[in-house]
Amino acid sequence: MGKVNLQMYSFMDGTMNDSRENFRRAAEMGYDGVELFGPDFEIPAEELKALLEELKLEPVSLHAPKTEMVEGLIPFANALGMQFIGIGMEVLKDEESVHSFAKTLNRIGKACAEKGLMLTYHNHTQEFADCGRIGSVPGAAGAAEEQQAAGKPCGDVQPENRHAAGEACVSVQPENRHAAGEACVSVQPENRHAAETALDSSRRTDRVIDVLMRETEPEYVSFELDAGWCAAAGFDPIAFVEQYSGRVKLIHIKESSRVVGPQPPMDFSTLPRDENGAPIFSDELKKTMEELDRINCRAGEGLVDWKALKEAADQNGCQAYIVEREYSVSGNRLNDLKADLEYYRTQI
Repeated sequence: MGKVNLQMYSFMDGTMNDSRENFRRAAEMGYDGVELFGPDFEIPAEELKALLEELKLEPVSLHAPKTEMVEGLIPFANALGMQFIGIGMEVLKDEESVHSFAKTLNRIGKACAEKGLMLTYHNHTQEFADCGRIGSVPGAAGAAEEQQAAGKPCGDVQPENRHAAGEACVSVQPENRHAAGEACVSVQPENRHAAETALDSSRRTDRVIDVLMRETEPEYVSFELDAGWCAAAGFDPIAFVEQYSGRVKLIHIKESSRVVGPQPPMDFSTLPRDENGAPIFSDELKKTMEELDRINCRAGEGLVDWKALKEAADQNGCQAYIVEREYSVSGNRLNDLKADLEYYRTQI
């Protein structure tokens, strides 16, 4: 039986806002380790180290709130004895930004390596789009009018990541639904695919993720494969870890019930903000985002064969498996996280 770790973002349902208590919850449920995110960094490193040791939770990794904050978190990660330090998402608006980001990863990765850390980058669906077709999506009020004025159909919006300020959700635009030749499924209820949706296992060389793999140095940069988003993009995570043997060091265990296709990001900085600095979403946008959150289905009911993925990942250099839950299927996030752990104990 392998270790099952937990991304602490999984507690973010709006009711569990005490990081210290959430670590205790993770330990009581039986998780072996944790991956940290934003609010966790408010706890002084020495205090957090003592707490994790008390709870027998291994600090596996962390997600920096923004790319430019990674280097500032190196001392924090070192104090906790981590091996990995990660970036949860970068808004990649066009092909030029992809190549530029690869250079940034190499620079930051070298700085991390000098302090004994391996930098990881965590994917969403955007990284499986054709690199030459990836584009940004307007997100502020009036986006539909902006798109129509530009001659572009307005699409449905799907959340990609809400780990930290500046990260992204997406819009399914017709011009992006067949990037790299893969079919993208409509998000409308009548067109949803069941869990047996076929995933593309062919090897690609022109996706965003392929470019990042080619243009980053293995000694400085590794990847954290979010298997759920990979499957939601329409690609087989097993084939991916085999294709990039040795580059995938961490895997996010997340269920996705259907394929929505690789989609471009929306920069949260384009959204209006409330008095506390939080992004303001229109009622329509919130409704669509909540609907599409439901892709994160019950453990064992998604697209991924976890036993097969675990076997392939072990053989190709993966070192840790981390559960992440973005939606409560039962209405009780703690019950869902307990059920996740019980199921994945049988798989990994």
